[in-house]
Amino acid sequence: MPLCAAFHEIAQKQNTYAILQFSGSEQVFTSIAGSRHAVPEEKLTLVEAMKDRVLIDLTPEIDECYALGPYSVEGAQNLETAPYGRIVNYAKYWHIREAMEELVLELAGFISKHPKLRRVFHVAAAPRRNEHDVRPGEVLARGVADALGIKLVQPRKTRATRPQKERGDEESEVELINRVRGSMVVETALGGEGVVIIDDVLGSGGTIREIGRALREAGANWVGATCVAKRARDLRGGVDLRAELWR
Repeated sequence: MPLCAAFHEIAQKQNTYAILQFSGSEQVFTSIAGSRHAVPEEKLTLVEAMKDRVLIDLTPEIDECYALGPYSVEGAQNLETAPYGRIVNYAKYWHIREAMEELVLELAGFISKHPKLRRVFHVAAAPRRNEHDVRPGEVLARGVADALGIKLVQPRKTRATRPQKERGDEESEVELINRVRGSMVVETALGGEGVVIIDDVLGSGGTIREIGRALREAGANWVGATCVAKRARDLRGGVDLRAELWR
């Protein structure tokens, strides 16, 4: 079984969401390849890159989706911000340039080690709400595109939508996804090439799914996604968010 497929099989067994908490790579090689020495160096590198990452199932729009880590974890009283959540906040709300640069390097590094993500020809960002609105996800996507030497694709909104983070207490994940469905278009002809979507924080995945749909309509034959952090509010079963594991 290919290593990426094995990772996703793990995710599927854990109710479609999983954090890969490997204390070491030996158990992965034993279960997948039979022996550490039978695994090519490329796959050894992938296992190290995948350690403690979050896998999110957004199929069929997105072939493979990852977050570098959770946005928040369970503290003594309630959810508290995890390391990647803090860095996102420093970059997004405190406008600390070094934090944004650190995130670009981490995202580009992960993509460059992933056997499928590193073969894409384009990076895509979430669309702007208006021509003057430059979102953190776009800054990250531009930085990653420059670091990897590939092209940036910028989807365009065709109608206004309410921000995904404005979620009512009774609003379901399906309702969030349907809120943005059919609201974007990609005007770049992608001609059967692969694309990776970059964003800062992933909640329900509705925006990422819609970008993926628009990219496929524009001709993309494979669509992946990598974000910095996954919000715990939209994480379902199979994920251990105890704070001591993620400080």
